[in-house]
Amino acid sequence: MSGQSLLEDPLVKQAVSKISERSEKQTEVDKIRASFVDTGVIGQLDNKNSQILFGRRGTGKTHALKYLEETLKRDRQGCVVYIDCRTLGSTAQFSDEDIALPRRCLMLFKDMLDPIFSELYSWIISSFTEEEGAYQFLEYISKLEQVMVALSTSQRKETIELARQSDFKNESGATINVSESPSMALNNSRVSSESTIAKESYQVTHEEKIHFPDLHSHLSSLLADTGSQLVVLVDEWASIPIDLQPFLAEFLRRGLFPVTRCTLKIASLEHRSSFRTRLGDKDIGLEVGADISAALDLDDYYVIDRNPSQVLAFYADILYRHLQVYLPPDHLRDKYSISSPADFVSACFSSDDSFKEISRAAEGVVRDLINIFKLAFFNSAKRSRPKIDKTAIRNEAREWYEKDKSADLDDKMEKVLGRIIHDVIGSRQARAFLASRAVQKHPLLQRLCDARVLHLVQRGYADKDNPGVRYNIYCIDYGAYVDLIGTKSQPQLDLLLEGAAEMSSDCHVVPLDDKRSIRRIILPEEILN
Repeated sequence: MSGQSLLEDPLVKQAVSKISERSEKQTEVDKIRASFVDTGVIGQLDNKNSQILFGRRGTGKTHALKYLEETLKRDRQGCVVYIDCRTLGSTAQFSDEDIALPRRCLMLFKDMLDPIFSELYSWIISSFTEEEGAYQFLEYISKLEQVMVALSTSQRKETIELARQSDFKNESGATINVSESPSMALNNSRVSSESTIAKESYQVTHEEKIHFPDLHSHLSSLLADTGSQLVVLVDEWASIPIDLQPFLAEFLRRGLFPVTRCTLKIASLEHRSSFRTRLGDKDIGLEVGADISAALDLDDYYVIDRNPSQVLAFYADILYRHLQVYLPPDHLRDKYSISSPADFVSACFSSDDSFKEISRAAEGVVRDLINIFKLAFFNSAKRSRPKIDKTAIRNEAREWYEKDKSADLDDKMEKVLGRIIHDVIGSRQARAFLASRAVQKHPLLQRLCDARVLHLVQRGYADKDNPGVRYNIYCIDYGAYVDLIGTKSQPQLDLLLEGAAEMSSDCHVVPLDDKRSIRRIILPEEILN
């Protein structure tokens, strides 16, 4: 075993700096697979059911979809298409109010069909030979592309122009007769005519359309003839403007959901998703629970208060795997005798309490865990510490909170968060509170959760003092109160969910240290207004 610490090793330093916080930035498939820690979510995603995967930003939704994509492709389970919704659309589709909503969503749906058809084409070329019917299968792709460019033509009488035309003729003259009976005659004739000409103009409109029966027929025939499944993985759904989401969901419901061999997996933020709306007397979009399941939420896997030992093990494995993929094979084992996540924690952190501190600072967000780890690693190395200590973790957690979270809050969010901190931490010396069903739906509370400054600990908590009333339990982000640690205003840092092993719905929530109940720290709605 080397006498050099991990924080002094140039290769380890380089590897730490290379750790990618965002899975979409990782282009090497082997690294995506090697760094993934499955909490059990893949087993629930790897099926033929259409599902929604919820989770806050940074909890690992993209990594899970990317891992699932590579698993399905490796096992040759049909055609797998990954779509990042941030790459769809144009400025006109999102912001031009002169374009009708259905029209804008049709354009988005066609943008979504394009990579699906392209991937189907590549998959057929790489998976089937001419003898196996590759050319026949490609004909289906041609038919599907014709569905996507179909036009409907309509003609409408636009204007009628009336033109009045007049002709006028005036003739005059004199006649003198010098015969035996001389005479003279004067004549004056006047001729006029008038006509009316009508001109009609028409407006001819060519409008794009999707013929859903043809789309369903051709796609179903292709998948049936190849004996394969189509899996569409839709990431970053919440990046689509929320007023467009139900309409796009309606196109998916009509176009892809009826195809028996087609499965959709959608990753999104719960509070920024709208899959269904009411238009006149009709429901538009996907009915969650009936059309598509939404039982998966990554936030549920990383709440340290629910199962501390399991979550700590997850976090240790995540850091260990992410570091290993950027190091030479067996470098940690051969030089430092590190062959497990537990060995890594012992070698990298000054104590178990230090590792618990960084796990607490992450507040259930894997991206925050990785970023605070990187910052604390170099903070401790700069201070010539042999291992990461609590001082580095607290300083960098505060820095990360200020730069990544607090900076994105608008004035309303800052004021409301300040009132919550004053009421919960300042007055009650706690870090958790209850919110009733009405308060849970308040847009500001949801935005604070999306911004990762408030965190949902448990849903559906039953207060025994108020039978029949259900609450959600929230806690305030570590970065918001880290300055108070060690002072008289320090909040209780740990919560104990009594009966957490069984996850009973009527469990009590109490601070771990002194068992004082926090059941009556209920957030009043007026704080949010």
